[in-house]
Amino acid sequence: MGVKLGILTLYSGSIWASFFEHTLNNTDINLIHVTTNNGTDSMQIVRVVLTQILSLIIVYIYSVKKKKSQTIYV
Repeated sequence: MGVKLGILTLYSGSIWASFFEHTLNNTDINLIHVTTNNGTDSMQIVRVVLTQILSLIIVYIYSVKKKKSQTIYV
């Protein structure tokens, strides 16, 4: 997740993009949180991994489009 947020910060030029992505990611995970009668959430790790993969794909697509439109100097 840190690499993903670092890539987003690098290509967006602002730490705020990473902040909002992290906030959105946490909101998504909390909205799809499910508990059973005994209080456990046996499929939570699956939902977290799927949310992270989806988020990584979105950041990757954004970074590829941004990379085509500008040169980044580190």
